[in-house]
Amino acid sequence: MNVGSEIVGQMSRYMPETMARGILHYALRKNNITESELGNELTSNMISTLLKGIDLFVDEPDNCIMCKERLLTLSGKKAMPQDDVAVMVEIRHENDIVVARNHAKAIGESVGFSKADQVKIATAVSELSRNIVRYAGSGEIRISTMDAVGTRAIRIVASDRGPGIRDLDKIMAGQYRSKTGLGLGLLGCKRLMDEFGVETKPGQGTKITIRKFLEL
Repeated sequence: MNVGSEIVGQMSRYMPETMARGILHYALRKNNITESELGNELTSNMISTLLKGIDLFVDEPDNCIMCKERLLTLSGKKAMPQDDVAVMVEIRHENDIVVARNHAKAIGESVGFSKADQVKIATAVSELSRNIVRYAGSGEIRISTMDAVGTRAIRIVASDRGPGIRDLDKIMAGQYRSKTGLGLGLLGCKRLMDEFGVETKPGQGTKITIRKFLEL
């Protein structure tokens, strides 16, 4: 399988194949190359254009973020460095929320985020940690830094094996929130961060991935 077909195959997990091929052709045109000229290593410009294409043509937020994850994983095998996992915090009690928040703020500062963005990152982690305690009982927060195209980013993954999130579509559309305020917490995280994605299944838990990019 050539590189172009591999790119289309990975993106097709989250969109129709015709759309995936359209994004590839868009990136090829922007970089003035043909599919046959793609080397074994994707250039930074090519990766950047593919990511922009995903932003332009994929409307569904979860599919957008997971498609980018897949593309960066693919490019990581060829050209990009892996995420640097900074810390993992087990979330079981209210005190763990404070621990996770402090770690997030400290890592955000080490990456170079402004004080305002550090507060946003810490607040988002607080909300995700609090949701784990309230709705799942236990879980974990993983905080890592990563090299994005032309910048740096902080990546937070909150995961649990709780009951899952019911009415997720309504919650994310701002049409529903529980009596304990779950909808407000998730929407707040989405507004604070640059990327937000949710994977959840009834009885199998929830995984939420958020990112904040450093503006250079």
